Amino acid sequence: MSTRAAISLQCRMPSLARTAFVLGAGLGTRLLPWTQSWPKPLLEIGGQPLVTYAFRHLQSVGVERFIVNTHHCAERWAQVFPKAEWNGIPITFRHEPVLLETGGGLRNIEDLLPGGTDSDEPLLVYNGDVITDTPLEPLLHHHAQSAAEVTLAVRDDGGPAHINFTPDAADGLLDDEHGPLAVVPGRVTDIRGALGAPPGTACLFTGLYVVQPRFLRRLEPGVKASVIPAFLQLIREAAGGGAGLGAVLLRQGTWCDVGTCATFAEKDAELRAAAGLPASDCESTPPWPTNPARAAAAPVSSAPRRSTSP
Repeated sequence: MSTRAAISLQCRMPSLARTAFVLGAGLGTRLLPWTQSWPKPLLEIGGQPLVTYAFRHLQSVGVERFIVNTHHCAERWAQVFPKAEWNGIPITFRHEPVLLETGGGLRNIEDLLPGGTDSDEPLLVYNGDVITDTPLEPLLHHHAQSAAEVTLAVRDDGGPAHINFTPDAADGLLDDEHGPLAVVPGRVTDIRGALGAPPGTACLFTGLYVVQPRFLRRLEPGVKASVIPAFLQLIREAAGGGAGLGAVLLRQGTWCDVGTCATFAEKDAELRAAAGLPASDCESTPPWPTNPARAAAAPVSSAPRRSTSP
C-alpha cells in the first residue's frame, strides 16, 4: 500500500465508539440575546435545532447513545426531546447545577459510561456549537490503532490555529506528488504556546475528539475546569515515553463554528438557501425552534453528507 493510501485510510467498520458526549451546557453568551431563554444547541439553524447536526453526524458512524450535559435553560431540552431520544437513539441528559466547563463536565459523566473508567470502549466527544461533515472514521480508526488516551481531530484551514501539530511520518509528510493528503495521523506538541515547543503545523481544534475512559481519572470531580490542562499533561508525559496527545489532521469536508451571531446568521442563510427554505431575519427574530417536532425533521441538503435521514 502506498504512503498516501495508508495515511488516507478510512475504515468502514462497525462503530468503534458507541457512545458520544455532546457538549450542551454552555451559556452561549456570544449569541445573546438569542440564548437568553434557550440553550445554544437548541437554537434553530437551517430549519432545525443546531444539535441535530451533531446527532446526525454521529449516527452516520454508528453511535448508539448520546450523553448531553445541560445547564442554561435546561428545561428546554425536555420540550424539544420529550422522549429523550432522537431518531431512535437514546439521549441521557446530565444536568450541571453549577457549570463545570469541558473538563469538569467530562468527569461528571463517568458513571454514565458502560464500565466506567475501567472500560476500554472509547468515548467520542463533540462540541455542540459546530456544524461539520469532517469524516469521523479516520479519527476513530487512528485512535483505535494507537496507545493514546486522547486523539483530537484538527484542521489546517481557517482559524484560530492554536494547535501545534506534528505528523507521525518521519519526513513530516503532509502532501505528496498528488497534493495535500486528506488524512494525516500525528500528535499535538503544544496548545496556545503553553509549553514553548518548536513550531509545527498550526492547526485549529475542531471540538471533536476521542478519549479512553481512563482519561477521566485525570480530571478532578465536581470542579469547574477546562480539559486543556489535562491535554497539556499528556504532551509533557510524551517526553518520558508516554503516548502523548494524539491527533489526526483531517482535510476533507467542511467545518464551521457558529458560536457568534455573525457566523450563525451566515450559516443559517447558507443552509436555508440550500434547502429551499425561506430566509430568516436573524437580526430581529431569535432563531430558536418554535415546534419541537423540528428536532426530528429530515436533514437539509447541506447537512453532513454521510448522514442517515430519520
